[in-house]
Amino acid sequence: MTRRIAREEGIFAGNSAGSAMAGLLQLKDNFTKGDVVVVVFHDHGSRYLGKMFNDDWMREKGFLEKTGMRARDLVATGLSGELMSIEVNEPVEHALRVMSEHDFSQLSITRERRLVGSLNETHLYAELLRNGGVKSQPVGTIMQPAFPFVDISTPVELLSTMITPENPAVLVRDFKTEKTFIITRSDVIRVL
Repeated sequence: MTRRIAREEGIFAGNSAGSAMAGLLQLKDNFTKGDVVVVVFHDHGSRYLGKMFNDDWMREKGFLEKTGMRARDLVATGLSGELMSIEVNEPVEHALRVMSEHDFSQLSITRERRLVGSLNETHLYAELLRNGGVKSQPVGTIMQPAFPFVDISTPVELLSTMITPENPAVLVRDFKTEKTFIITRSDVIRVL
């Protein structure tokens, strides 16, 4: 409220003035049309330049929302693709073909359309080198844990900490469109 007084009224008041106005607004339903209320702004904003009028301090203390790109921005720009998956009983060679055709580095694995696992190209490569016959086996025999889900409002900063060598992607569910998207390290790199 202190910053709002300065922005909207042009009064460089201190924190006590903002508190007084916030209290007044909480009580507004108790006043009638003819009531007159006087609020005294008894301190000056110059004492609060390092705190109340400092965006970094306000953001650090949780008073301002952190700005920057969010998962929804990656989805909106088309940098991340809609999730494509294969069923757990499909052969590994089918997963390899889908990954090659679409230039995917990871793939989600489903069982009866529910996500149960994942497969990334590094792991697939290692498995193929170890045993070439794995191509004909069900992808479920070599799948890895499923990618974690994040909310579409998750900041890209947080996404970047969740994407690791062991977890090369995160999934984003957009409940408005009922679509699921996959965000990879390369998607995050492109926006950074």
